[in-house]
Amino acid sequence: MTSRKSNLDNLVDAGLLKVHIAKPDELKTHIQSAEDRLKDASIANISKTGKFSSLYDASHSLCIAATKMYGYRPGDDKGHRQGLFSIIDQVVPAASNIQPILIIAHRTR
Repeated sequence: MTSRKSNLDNLVDAGLLKVHIAKPDELKTHIQSAEDRLKDASIANISKTGKFSSLYDASHSLCIAATKMYGYRPGDDKGHRQGLFSIIDQVVPAASNIQPILIIAHRTR
């Protein structure tokens, strides 16, 4: 069985991820952004589109933070969000059941 680390390294080789050592402030910024988006989504009179966008952006920020905590960041190519959502099960194993929902949300966006 291939380890998580080598699966992610294979994505580096494919250009979908880059090796990245994140600084604590950088991670804090992503997490704060997610918290802000979640607060936005909880506004009572926000439109469904606004709520969806806020929740989608929060999930993206958290995926970036988790990926960076593992020592990687998304590649520079278009489509990096879908790539991040596809590896959520590797960087946050406890969230693996959310992966299909994130991919559907990305397609819906």
